[in-house]
Amino acid sequence: MSSGKRYPALIALALVLAFLGVSRTAYKGYFDPDDLDNIGWTRGTGAAAFATGLVTPRFYQQNFRPAGHFYYWMMGRLAGLNYAPYLAVLQMLHAISIILLWLLLRSLKFDPWQAAAGALLFVCHMGLFEVYWKPMYVFDVLCGLFSLLCLLAYVRRRWILSFVCLWLAYKSKELAVMLPVALAWYEWRLGDRKWRRLIPYFAVSALFGLQALLVAPNPDADYQFRLTLPALATTIRFYSTKLGLAPFAGLVLLIVPLAAKDRRASWGVVTLAALMLPILFLPGRLFGAYLYVPLIGGAIALAGLASRSRVALAGVAAFYLIWVPMNYAALRSSRSGFMAGAADNRRYVSELVQLQRRSPALRVFLYDGLPDAMRPWGVKGALRVLFRDEVELASIEDSNLKERSSGRPVAMLTWDPREHRLLAAAREKDASFIDVAISGPVWQLTSGWYPREGGFRWTRPKAAVELARPAEARIFEMSVNVADLQLATVGHPRLQVTLDGVALPAREFSRPGWQTVTWSIPGEARALCTIELVTTPEFHPPGDSRDLGMAIGSLGFKTGTPR
Repeated sequence: MSSGKRYPALIALALVLAFLGVSRTAYKGYFDPDDLDNIGWTRGTGAAAFATGLVTPRFYQQNFRPAGHFYYWMMGRLAGLNYAPYLAVLQMLHAISIILLWLLLRSLKFDPWQAAAGALLFVCHMGLFEVYWKPMYVFDVLCGLFSLLCLLAYVRRRWILSFVCLWLAYKSKELAVMLPVALAWYEWRLGDRKWRRLIPYFAVSALFGLQALLVAPNPDADYQFRLTLPALATTIRFYSTKLGLAPFAGLVLLIVPLAAKDRRASWGVVTLAALMLPILFLPGRLFGAYLYVPLIGGAIALAGLASRSRVALAGVAAFYLIWVPMNYAALRSSRSGFMAGAADNRRYVSELVQLQRRSPALRVFLYDGLPDAMRPWGVKGALRVLFRDEVELASIEDSNLKERSSGRPVAMLTWDPREHRLLAAAREKDASFIDVAISGPVWQLTSGWYPREGGFRWTRPKAAVELARPAEARIFEMSVNVADLQLATVGHPRLQVTLDGVALPAREFSRPGWQTVTWSIPGEARALCTIELVTTPEFHPPGDSRDLGMAIGSLGFKTGTPR
């Protein structure tokens, strides 16, 4: 290879290596809930479903994106819950996109330094932090890759290949529906103005766009378009700040064509604006990663500005001297929160792996609390992968908890936020005494209980628990934590306890803090006793929408005499 051809190739390689170097810490991360959900449900889907989804002109209401979901289907079979291969493939796809962007810029007749000036913006922009570090944004990365292929093929007059790539870009993410607008501008200002070749592109855009708007709107309110000025103001503020790493700084890109006086720079800004248009009316879905595909246009615009003169190129270089430290600061800020959430999710799933090894026949799971970065659908996805079957997952707040757990092997998943660990145990014999500060048998809390908060658990105004009643038990004991605010708000809360339908003397609490109360228990011992708790009046702390009864630390049967 001659030095003239080797030089640009080395610059492109340097850009890829720069990205890989900056992102190496990402391998210490872990799956998001959406990742686990996608891995879980795609396991039960046949390959034919992805092939059909890829070729059908149908718009999928539930956001089935066959290109991206096929990634989860394939990786789930190859890597299971091993995180590193997922991230490696994601970053490889982005590295390919960097090279494609470089080729596109060179095809637009930018010299190597001008192309580098534009491509650097796309290499590792920390306003889009998640897209480089989280597999869940593979949809955006694939859409960007196929969008770049579409633009590159069009510029090089490979019309059929360009059209196929447009289709694949849309099948990766719906943002590609605006690509024909960018192609039309190119044809008008940089091309031959042969409009007929654009007919199939706009036909595809109209086909899917009309379905999205009219035929099958997404039922999720966050995905609903808001064609209002307040919605537009919200999204412009958010995305311009993410794009420029400072409030509204991204809007500066809009003046690049005026400064550059270059048609290619104008095309870049039009491409950026066109690809951003759908997300500008989705104020319920604000994510910096959504700028990944539009940023292609920003890179073209910046290369156009750098091409005006050597002075302009020097100005772009000066911009990067400011931007690179800001970008690194944004990386450090985003990385710390990402790592903390990833560590908790890794610990949670690692304990589920151990649970599966101990009790592979489990199918019913009850969860009590979750890490801040985890969601129920993520837990269910991980359980589907590990137990290789349909599983049932319910919160302890579920009103049907007793029916779900009755007579079946059950596992209790209790997240301890203080120790950052999951306590996972299969159901054994029923307990006669439950200490809430320790992982207890959640399945026995049959109704009206909220997740644990430190050393206690709030009940609803009406709650119930089932406890084994030993023959030697003589008292029923309960420790409660009465809050100062509760006394100030509702007066003296009153607790009525009923054992198997027999009411015990009601207790009233007039002082704050921890206190233990006991009752002598009537009747004969039974294998399982139903205890009902009724607290009046109910408590509504400011800013808390829950209906609260009593904060319980422990309760159950004991030997001895009442206090």
